[in-house]
Amino acid sequence: MKKVTIILLVIAIILIAMIYGCYRAFQPDIGTCETAADFPIKGWLPDEARDISYFLPGAFWPNTLCEFTISEDGFRKWVEVRRRKNPKVGPIEEKHDFHMFRYDIDTKKIGYLKIDDGLSSHWSEGDSGLSFGYDRDKKRAYYYCHSR
Repeated sequence: MKKVTIILLVIAIILIAMIYGCYRAFQPDIGTCETAADFPIKGWLPDEARDISYFLPGAFWPNTLCEFTISEDGFRKWVEVRRRKNPKVGPIEEKHDFHMFRYDIDTKKIGYLKIDDGLSSHWSEGDSGLSFGYDRDKKRAYYYCHSR
């Protein structure tokens, strides 16, 4: 092969790899895992988190959603850690009959979940915000972050 042909072939392979990499960067990461150690973002969930489902945005997606099973005490500790990282997040409050935004892994849709008895903490400003919810009956924590 001529030197020019080899150079063009290498450039074509590099361009294909870059286009594929950009395509993958724009796709959300959706899935489940059994423990916090298996979660794609290391150190983000409490060690106690189990039966996790998540919707992590690709580039330019505005929503991050996650839910998992945890004790109420574990939820409170996790939210307090997150609040120290973002002091604008409000205190944990007892709530009845409220809704949390979530990704349903079975239907593959984003929607609302009604919580009859639980805990809530949130912050929002403009078009950005964080919401933490806990359903006492299901012992499930729900996290929603949005930003544009």
